[in-house]
Amino acid sequence: MLLKKATVPMEQMNISPKKEIILDFEDWPITPAAQKLKPCVFLDGSYYSCLLGPDREKGILGKGTSPFDAVLDWENQLYNRLATVGKDDEVAIYASNVLNFNERE
Repeated sequence: MLLKKATVPMEQMNISPKKEIILDFEDWPITPAAQKLKPCVFLDGSYYSCLLGPDREKGILGKGTSPFDAVLDWENQLYNRLATVGKDDEVAIYASNVLNFNERE
C-alpha cells in the first residue's frame, strides 16, 4: 500500500508541565523508535502515559507503572498500529515516515 508522505511535524497533546516527565531519549536506554519519535511521557493519575499524537484517541498511547514501562508499552502499541496503518491514520503515517518504514514516494 502506498502511503502519503507526512510533511509537517506531529501535533502533540498539551500536557501540564507539572505532569510531564522530561526524558533525554539520547542517553536513556530505550528503543530507536522512541529516540526518533520522542513521544511525550507524563504522570497520568497513578500511572505513567507515553503519547505520540494530538490526543489519546488519535495518538499512539502506552501506559505503565514507571516512565520506562510506559515507553515500552507505547512501543508495542506503535508497532501494532504500524502493522495496520490506514491511509487516513495521520499519526501512524507520520511515525512510519520518520522511522523510514515507507521508502516509496
